[in-house]
Amino acid sequence: MQLGWHALAIALAAGSHYGTASGAKASAVHNLSDKAFDAWSDAQELALVKFFAPWCGYCQAMAPSYEQAAVALKKDGIPLAEVDCTKEAKLCEELDIPGYPTLKVV
Repeated sequence: MQLGWHALAIALAAGSHYGTASGAKASAVHNLSDKAFDAWSDAQELALVKFFAPWCGYCQAMAPSYEQAAVALKKDGIPLAEVDCTKEAKLCEELDIPGYPTLKVV
């Protein structure tokens, strides 16, 4: 799995944008709700989850790199997910998310 984390570091540092010619994009990042979080994270051997708020400038800046990392790590069987803490406030509070963005390995 060390190779997978190396790929994550490279992908997050690169900051490339993915998308179609029309500007629409299919995301490799799983969008998790409060109801789906436990089952999804329990089913993963190793995964990374980003906790964010849509209004957060740092989160917006990180989004393209996180998407690129999700594409790269999917090949290694390491899924990336995200939780919108403005919609899933209870979950973020339960997990003691201190600010945005927060990354957690699950």
